[in-house]
Amino acid sequence: MQLSNILHNILLKSNNRFLILLISLITYFASFPIIDNLPIAKNLLSFFYLLIIFSAVFSISDTKKPLLISTILLFLTLAFRWLHFFYQLDTFYLLELSSSCLFWLYVATHILRFIINQQHISAELVYAAIAVYFIIGLIWTSTYQIIELHNPHSFSIVNKIASGKQELFFQMWYFSMVTLTTLGYGDITPISMSARSFVILEAMTGQFYLAILIASLIGRRVSQNSSN
Repeated sequence: MQLSNILHNILLKSNNRFLILLISLITYFASFPIIDNLPIAKNLLSFFYLLIIFSAVFSISDTKKPLLISTILLFLTLAFRWLHFFYQLDTFYLLELSSSCLFWLYVATHILRFIINQQHISAELVYAAIAVYFIIGLIWTSTYQIIELHNPHSFSIVNKIASGKQELFFQMWYFSMVTLTTLGYGDITPISMSARSFVILEAMTGQFYLAILIASLIGRRVSQNSSN
């Protein structure tokens, strides 16, 4: 009963929109190792992915324009996803990935605009900043998938687990987050020039995002404390 009341309060409050998005993102990626061996793993992962994209639309639906644009990009992504499901053509899969990349790029840009315009440091602002960090990883995940599908063997993967598109997504997401955080384990390496160029750009994006965002948040926090 208490859990249902907590969930009800979270969904009702508009300032929890970024918390809902963040929980959806964490749930999606945390579910990979848990349900990977289940017979319905693919269906569950598809459900969790729908959960995060609808949470993303909800998080930026404070005005009509972002709601309309994000809904159009979401519709394109889902349309190409279903076309690929029925016809199994790589062209539809590439269009799905491109639409997904544009969708997450638009969502991240809108949330970043919200973060920049806020003067008061709140929990909502922290949730938004963390969510954007995950979303940046998703943007580069789609980019790497496009590169690999357009030019196979652009990445060298040690102990490749399988060759399906779901497995490719997970491998590229793992590589994207490792690159974004500049861990660089070396089990996946870029081979082609285009792959290497985008990897460098992502590593720089991750470092600049943390440096600039943290400096901005600390500056506003100091200013906030001084005015109190």
